Amino acid sequence: MTAAAADACRCSSLSGCWASHFDLFDDVGVATFDFAPPPPRALKCRVSTAYSALILIPCKPTMHPALMERMRRLAQLLPQANPTVELMTVVDYRREPAQPGDRTAWSRVTRIRNRLLDSLEWQRFTHVIWIDADLWWYPPHLPTLLIGANPGGITAPMVDVDDMPRHFYDTAAFTIDGVHFKHADPWCDAERWRQQTERFAEVDSVGCVYSVSTDVYRAGARHEDHPTNTDHWPICCKAREMGRQVLVDRFTWVQHANLPRFGEAWHT
Repeated sequence: MTAAAADACRCSSLSGCWASHFDLFDDVGVATFDFAPPPPRALKCRVSTAYSALILIPCKPTMHPALMERMRRLAQLLPQANPTVELMTVVDYRREPAQPGDRTAWSRVTRIRNRLLDSLEWQRFTHVIWIDADLWWYPPHLPTLLIGANPGGITAPMVDVDDMPRHFYDTAAFTIDGVHFKHADPWCDAERWRQQTERFAEVDSVGCVYSVSTDVYRAGARHEDHPTNTDHWPICCKAREMGRQVLVDRFTWVQHANLPRFGEAWHT
């Protein structure tokens, strides 16, 4: 897509010409496409950068409008808050129907993640950052924080729930030594977790929101269903097989939406 075409996409008079399958946020504006976005053009950065991140946000089109608006507002804050990282954010609203062979209720999400990776030239970036669409809040500088802490591996913040401070959310995805995280402090009963007192703790797997070096995908990692974990488990396993760290930032918390407030059940 040419610069002129991208500018045309941003004109409100032409916005009706494009289906809302993808939103492309970057530091020069917002463009909406009815097909997979083209390869990222060079982004205008205020300083020289060592890292670039493709931020991917799968979003079901039926998500509550208040959560949808919140997701978009948070995404639009990212470029200005991360001047030392080139960013492109893609929100995928496409529907993914259930299939007879689905192993879990979240098999559709697994396919969506792989479809996004297949649709985009993630190889042009140093990192991919996954963000759950129904997060209620995260610090706008989160990409810089996560990438800077562990450029070669995977890094995630802690995740609690809006209106339920320090009630840990993603107990399915976060594990260490086979032990899942729990809702209450000390968050995990694994001995290795208790022994780690520094800010960044090494774990086996994470989810919800995290940065991952694209080296991990170059090594063949794919999202797959897991009977007791999430589709992020194979990505974390591949990183650890490569000798890369999977870290949790114990000092940085993000907030997941309190789903029952929006008429949705908790994700289990």
